[in-house]
Amino acid sequence: MADKEDVKNCVQVIVDKLNEVGPIVAEEWGGSVQFVISDLKTGWFIKMAMDGTVESCDEKIDEEAALGVLEMDSDTFVGIVNKTLNPLEAQAEHKIQVRKSMEALMKVLPATM
Repeated sequence: MADKEDVKNCVQVIVDKLNEVGPIVAEEWGGSVQFVISDLKTGWFIKMAMDGTVESCDEKIDEEAALGVLEMDSDTFVGIVNKTLNPLEAQAEHKIQVRKSMEALMKVLPATM
């Protein structure tokens, strides 16, 4: 099992990539996504600014406020971010649960693939 520090490092990778590609894929969106890491009983809530960059990234679970939710275990999350696990294969194997808006999740997927 990946530990919390591994997950935090991967969240930072996502934030950095979103700040790089966000203005291209998420400009004027201003939405939010929730990553839930089930085995660690925690998650990260990422809110996008209207310019497409990350406005905030907080360790918390607030699915009600999120437009899109991705839930998985820590190994799956770290594997996807580190590109040792294909996200489509992980979803086909039911390692990822997707809730709420798929459109919202499509805004952050470029940062994880």
